[in-house]
Amino acid sequence: MANPEAGKRFEEYVRVALARSSHVHTVAELLRAAKLHQNTLYDLFNGTTNEPGPRTVASLASALERPRAELWAAWEGRELEPDSVEEALRRHTMAVDRQNALLGEVVDFIRSSALAILTAGGDAEQIRSALVAIDAAQEDQPAAPGEGPPSEPGASALPRRPVEGTRPQSLRPQPDR
Repeated sequence: MANPEAGKRFEEYVRVALARSSHVHTVAELLRAAKLHQNTLYDLFNGTTNEPGPRTVASLASALERPRAELWAAWEGRELEPDSVEEALRRHTMAVDRQNALLGEVVDFIRSSALAILTAGGDAEQIRSALVAIDAAQEDQPAAPGEGPPSEPGASALPRRPVEGTRPQSLRPQPDR
């Protein structure tokens, strides 16, 4: 599949990188330094290939002394400049919030499953120890940026379980009546 627009962007990026390079200044020097055949670069510049191969990108990046990510970004038409710090933090915070929400859903599912097993007559001691392990793992979770009470720096964004010994009656083993 041809991709001529990507080829033009890629050629422009390579030519700018050549102009900025301290040791490779021409396409011929680039081909020798990258150990590539001229047809490979010709096909990339004309966009006759769907995308460059990983080895080709690695060779060109090494010869141009540029990060591979920049070459991929040029091919895909993405911005070459990094995001602002604020944007990176915003995306990171969103990812942490999503992970915390998913972890909370998993914990809730495990707790409800344990309750169902207890109700059905499962081994109460094994379930209790599993719930204690879940609580311990949950306490190790760092807080999402901006989460938690101000009095508790680093407090987890996940809801906490009650302290051991104060669990709801429904999760405690019930004596046979």
